[in-house]
Amino acid sequence: MVSKFGSWWQKSWLRSRWMKIKLGLYWLWQKIRQHPIATGIVVVLIILTAFAFLVHRFGWNWTGFNGGFSKTTTTSTARGITTTTEYPLTKTLWDWLQLFIVPIVLAIGGFWLNQIQKSREEKAAKQRTEVEQEIASDKQREDALQEYINKMSELLLEKKLRESTEGSEARTIARVRTTTLLSRLDAERKGSVVRFLYESDLIHKGKRIVDLSGADLTKADLHVADLRGVDLRGAKLRRSFLRGINLIEANLEEIDLSRTDLDIAHLSGTILTNAHLDGANLHWAELDGADLNKAWLIFAELEGAILREASLQGANLRGADLSHANLSKADLSHADLSKADLDEANMSEANLQGANLQGANLGGVGPTTFTIGFSPDFITRLHAHSVTAGEAMVMFADMKEILKEANLPSKADQLETDKRGVDRRGAFRYAADQHGANLSTVNLTGADLSEANLKGAIGITTEDLEKQAKSLKGAIMPNGDMHS
Repeated sequence: MVSKFGSWWQKSWLRSRWMKIKLGLYWLWQKIRQHPIATGIVVVLIILTAFAFLVHRFGWNWTGFNGGFSKTTTTSTARGITTTTEYPLTKTLWDWLQLFIVPIVLAIGGFWLNQIQKSREEKAAKQRTEVEQEIASDKQREDALQEYINKMSELLLEKKLRESTEGSEARTIARVRTTTLLSRLDAERKGSVVRFLYESDLIHKGKRIVDLSGADLTKADLHVADLRGVDLRGAKLRRSFLRGINLIEANLEEIDLSRTDLDIAHLSGTILTNAHLDGANLHWAELDGADLNKAWLIFAELEGAILREASLQGANLRGADLSHANLSKADLSHADLSKADLDEANMSEANLQGANLQGANLGGVGPTTFTIGFSPDFITRLHAHSVTAGEAMVMFADMKEILKEANLPSKADQLETDKRGVDRRGAFRYAADQHGANLSTVNLTGADLSEANLKGAIGITTEDLEKQAKSLKGAIMPNGDMHS
């Protein structure tokens, strides 16, 4: 019997209706919990409305809303019988407001103030808990770092980690401990690990002991660090803070530096083959002679960067900002420079054979940009505002002499320290006046110049462009006309 009833109940339309009612009641309860004050006001108004309707409908003189009970008096006189009816005074609306509404408002106000106080106390308690948890987490990270340094010191001293062979147990343990720790550390301590490994001669190019490929160094803080010749192949340093870092002659092959701050970084002669630098900040960075073959530099910010004699074969520079950059003698063959900004960039003797320059801005490209770099130490001090006025004057005097020896235009003699000179990024630039891009020494064989801006370019004719370029469709030619 029970089983038959259960089967009937499962199939009955009553069960579906009951489930809908339960869901509706659950939803209503959640809303009441979220808005208790508003719910209370609505309930009170509903009760008062229902009460008023019942008084009006059924009389209910005992409530006093209808004036209460009347008193009838009959008097017999010589003139006849006189009937007098006396009605008690009825309560005004204000009387009822005083009787009901005012206490209700006071109750609601008290409840509301209590809720505010409770909310403040809960918020303060939550903040205290978060601070305590952060302090505890910070202590755990610091303890983990100290333990790591102690264990690595044991490997260095007792297991002779530096003299170990590739694939040895000591190297495997060192790598596992390092990669495991890095994922637990904050930005500053990640930087401390890298500095420790570098100063312990464990991550130098040509003699890498600890392999950091795939290591999580995201958001690491290594600004102004001196890591010349470091080997960080394949490491993940996305969104890291590397401003002013010295990575000269380093091996950064296949490294991930996407959206990393590399402002005024020193990367001369650095290997960056297949590196990911999408959206990276490379303003005024020194990349002369760097190997950037097949590197990803989509929407990278390279304004004022020094890329003299750099190799960028097959590099993806789509949408990159290369304005004011020095690309003299750079190899950009088969590179993707579509929609790149090359405004006032120095491209003298650059190789653009087979490059994609579709939609690129080549207006005002000037090959006479003359750049002189200072030592990393001087630049670091300059960035920290610790260079004296005397040192700056001597440096400017030297620059004027160098400009004269370089047989640059006579405007070099007019160089004044208060108008031209060293900026905070540590580079000295002198640019001769140009009317447009000088493409006389640029190799454009097979380059896609469709929709490129070549207005005002000199050193090359429309006929030469048509012979060299793969496509000029929609390009703005040197005379200002659009190529059909």
